[in-house]
Amino acid sequence: MSTATQFAVAMPAIVGLMALTIDMGWAEVCLSELRVGADAGALAAASALGRGDEPITAAQWVGGQNTVAGEAIRIEPRDVTIGDWDGEVLTPNPKGDTVRVVARRIGLPNFLGRIFGRETFDLGAEAYA
Repeated sequence: MSTATQFAVAMPAIVGLMALTIDMGWAEVCLSELRVGADAGALAAASALGRGDEPITAAQWVGGQNTVAGEAIRIEPRDVTIGDWDGEVLTPNPKGDTVRVVARRIGLPNFLGRIFGRETFDLGAEAYA
C-alpha cells in the first residue's frame, strides 16, 4: 500500500480525533466559565439571604455578570434552591441557611463536531453556599 493510500485511509480518523480534542477543550472552557457564574450566583444569594434580601434576584444579577462563550449567564428562578444542607442532601426549606444555584447553557456550538452531525452541546453546573 502506498503512502498516499495509507494517508487517505487514516485521514478520517485523524480529523475525527482532532474534532474530538478541540470540541472537548472548548466544552471544558465553557464548563469552567459556567462554574464561575454558578459559584458567584450562589455566594451572592447566600449573602443576600444573610442580610434578609431576596436571594433569587441576587443570584440572577451576579450570575448574569458572568459569561459563557461570550453570552451572559441566565439563572432562572427555578434554578435557585434555599434549604437545609446535611452534608449530602439539600432539603428545600424557605428558611434554610444554604443556597444551591444551577447555571445552564443550552445549544453551545461545536467547532469541528459539525462534520459528524453534532452541531451543539448543553452544559450545566451547580454551586452551594
